[in-house]
Amino acid sequence: MEQIRLATIGSGVIVHSVLDNVKRTPGISLEAVYSRSSEKAQELAAYYGASKTFTDLDAMLSDESVNTIYIASPNLLHYPQAKRALLAGKNVICEKPLVTRLALAQELRN
Repeated sequence: MEQIRLATIGSGVIVHSVLDNVKRTPGISLEAVYSRSSEKAQELAAYYGASKTFTDLDAMLSDESVNTIYIASPNLLHYPQAKRALLAGKNVICEKPLVTRLALAQELRN
Protein backbone atom coordinates (compact mmCIF):
# COMPACT_ATOMS: atom_id res chain seq x y z
CA MET A 1 0.00 0.00 0.00
CA GLU A 2 1.22 3.47 -0.87
CA GLN A 3 2.14 5.82 1.97
CA ILE A 4 -0.42 8.57 2.58
CA ARG A 5 1.45 11.85 2.30
CA LEU A 6 -1.02 14.35 3.73
CA ALA A 7 -1.48 18.08 3.42
CA THR A 8 -4.13 20.01 5.31
CA ILE A 9 -6.34 22.88 4.27
CA GLY A 10 -7.38 24.74 7.38
CA SER A 11 -5.80 25.25 10.74
CA GLY A 12 -8.74 25.19 13.14
CA VAL A 13 -9.45 23.03 16.16
CA ILE A 14 -10.74 20.00 14.21
CA VAL A 15 -7.43 19.70 12.36
CA HIS A 16 -5.64 19.10 15.66
CA SER A 17 -7.75 16.07 16.55
CA VAL A 18 -7.03 14.52 13.15
CA LEU A 19 -3.32 15.33 13.23
CA ASP A 20 -2.96 13.97 16.76
CA ASN A 21 -3.98 10.62 15.29
CA VAL A 22 -1.89 11.00 12.13
CA LYS A 23 1.20 11.26 14.35
CA ARG A 24 0.61 7.79 15.74
CA THR A 25 -0.71 6.01 12.66
CA PRO A 26 1.74 4.01 10.54
CA GLY A 27 1.53 4.62 6.80
CA ILE A 28 0.52 8.27 6.98
CA SER A 29 2.65 11.37 7.36
CA LEU A 30 1.93 15.08 7.42
CA GLU A 31 3.91 16.71 4.62
CA ALA A 32 2.39 20.18 4.35
CA VAL A 33 0.01 22.69 5.87
CA TYR A 34 -2.00 25.32 3.99
CA SER A 35 -3.54 28.34 5.67
CA ARG A 36 -4.40 31.84 4.51
CA SER A 37 -2.27 32.94 7.46
CA SER A 38 1.44 32.18 7.16
CA GLU A 39 1.80 32.34 10.94
CA LYS A 40 -0.96 29.78 11.53
CA ALA A 41 0.48 27.47 8.88
CA GLN A 42 3.95 27.69 10.41
CA GLU A 43 2.66 27.07 13.94
CA LEU A 44 0.66 24.01 12.90
CA ALA A 45 3.51 22.64 10.79
CA ALA A 46 6.03 23.10 13.61
CA TYR A 47 3.76 21.43 16.17
CA TYR A 48 3.06 18.37 13.97
CA GLY A 49 6.37 18.14 12.13
CA ALA A 50 5.32 19.08 8.60
CA SER A 51 8.24 20.19 6.46
CA LYS A 52 6.28 22.59 4.24
CA THR A 53 3.80 25.42 4.64
CA PHE A 54 1.75 27.16 1.98
CA THR A 55 -0.42 30.25 1.69
CA ASP A 56 -0.93 29.59 -2.04
CA LEU A 57 -3.36 26.69 -2.53
CA ASP A 58 -2.34 26.03 -6.13
CA ALA A 59 1.31 25.74 -5.07
CA MET A 60 0.38 23.14 -2.46
CA LEU A 61 -1.81 21.22 -4.90
CA SER A 62 1.05 21.04 -7.38
CA ASP A 63 3.49 19.71 -4.78
CA GLU A 64 4.39 16.15 -5.80
CA SER A 65 5.37 15.15 -2.26
CA VAL A 66 1.66 15.34 -1.32
CA ASN A 67 -0.82 12.70 -2.50
CA THR A 68 -3.76 13.34 -0.17
CA ILE A 69 -5.50 16.55 0.88
CA TYR A 70 -7.43 16.82 4.13
CA ILE A 71 -10.01 19.64 3.88
CA ALA A 72 -11.08 21.22 7.15
CA SER A 73 -11.96 24.71 5.99
CA PRO A 74 -15.33 26.47 6.33
CA ASN A 75 -18.16 24.42 4.78
CA LEU A 76 -18.77 26.70 1.80
CA LEU A 77 -15.16 26.20 0.69
CA HIS A 78 -15.29 22.38 0.69
CA TYR A 79 -16.65 21.98 -2.84
CA PRO A 80 -14.28 24.37 -4.67
CA GLN A 81 -11.27 23.12 -2.72
CA ALA A 82 -12.17 19.45 -3.22
CA LYS A 83 -12.68 20.05 -6.93
CA ARG A 84 -9.31 21.79 -7.27
CA ALA A 85 -7.58 18.99 -5.36
CA LEU A 86 -9.22 16.25 -7.43
CA LEU A 87 -8.35 18.03 -10.68
CA ALA A 88 -4.76 18.22 -9.42
CA GLY A 89 -4.77 14.42 -9.08
CA LYS A 90 -4.89 14.32 -5.28
CA ASN A 91 -6.92 12.03 -3.05
CA VAL A 92 -9.34 14.01 -0.87
CA ILE A 93 -10.51 13.57 2.70
CA CYS A 94 -13.12 16.16 3.58
CA GLU A 95 -14.84 17.21 6.77
CA LYS A 96 -18.61 17.09 6.63
CA PRO A 97 -20.36 18.28 4.66
CA LEU A 98 -18.46 17.48 1.49
CA VAL A 99 -20.80 19.77 -0.46
CA THR A 100 -23.96 21.74 0.11
CA ARG A 101 -26.02 20.31 -2.78
CA LEU A 102 -26.42 16.83 -4.32
CA ALA A 103 -25.57 18.09 -7.83
CA LEU A 104 -22.16 19.22 -6.57
CA ALA A 105 -21.44 15.78 -5.08
CA GLN A 106 -22.42 14.15 -8.36
CA GLU A 107 -20.07 16.46 -10.25
CA LEU A 108 -17.16 15.60 -7.97
CA ARG A 109 -17.89 11.89 -8.38
CA ASN A 110 -17.46 12.15 -12.10
